Amino acid sequence: AASDVYKRQGYTIHEGDMGDDTFGVANNSRPPFDDIRARQALSYSLARDDYVEFIGAGVTRAADSVFTPEELYYNPDIVQVHDQPELATPLVEEYCADVPEMCTDGRINMEFQYSGPSVLQERVYDILSAGWEPYFNITKDMLLQDDHITQTAVGQYDWVTWRQMGVTNPDADVTWINCEAIGVLSLNWPRYCDPARDELLYTARASTDLDERIAIWQQVAEMVSQDYTYIMFTHTLWTHVYGPNVRGMCTYTQPGGTSPECHGSGYFTRPSALWIEG
Repeated sequence: AASDVYKRQGYTIHEGDMGDDTFGVANNSRPPFDDIRARQALSYSLARDDYVEFIGAGVTRAADSVFTPEELYYNPDIVQVHDQPELATPLVEEYCADVPEMCTDGRINMEFQYSGPSVLQERVYDILSAGWEPYFNITKDMLLQDDHITQTAVGQYDWVTWRQMGVTNPDADVTWINCEAIGVLSLNWPRYCDPARDELLYTARASTDLDERIAIWQQVAEMVSQDYTYIMFTHTLWTHVYGPNVRGMCTYTQPGGTSPECHGSGYFTRPSALWIEG
């Protein structure tokens, strides 16, 4: 493997998938995904097994929520539904009977937006759209990344692929799911407001009781899953490679003598601890 070659040459490698997650977002502020039946049908007919096999390439782990099994806030009872297209059929039939203007030939009309040009994103589009085409009429919308982000923030999309979440302290992720973040520009990407969920979020943020915080975040993760606004794919795997003369990576300790989670996503949490030997 390439990592073994680097190690033999004296490089230091840190790999981990607890930094963020790869998923899709359904826009709850406009049809068709303002209706939970359309969101559920999207999830049931999601070709996630193919996604994990061909996009994950046997390396990335499938995700059921934004928490990995190793994290304190992981809820083992959450299961991301996928690859059950037979369950999508009655939902689509019922939706199209009630909202015929959003359907054509018995299928729900939707836009699939992603950033590009990108060979990987094209493969993602091909794999996911193949699973959805029996139930959805899909309009492809590839945008440059800055336009993609802007359109998502202003709510001008139906469905987007995305990567985010996954910080060690989930309080930092409140901004992405609370009601206050919804406006003309919304950091709550799906624009889904649940006051009951907000109350839990703020209770967790104010609590100093770890057991209470864990229980609340497990409940919040379950609520997010049941809303079907976020459809999970995988935990994103990040690799950090340092040259043979780079020192100080993850060598510090935290109060109490514990080791830090010093790498997350594309960043290193204590770059001031690094130095280069001449």
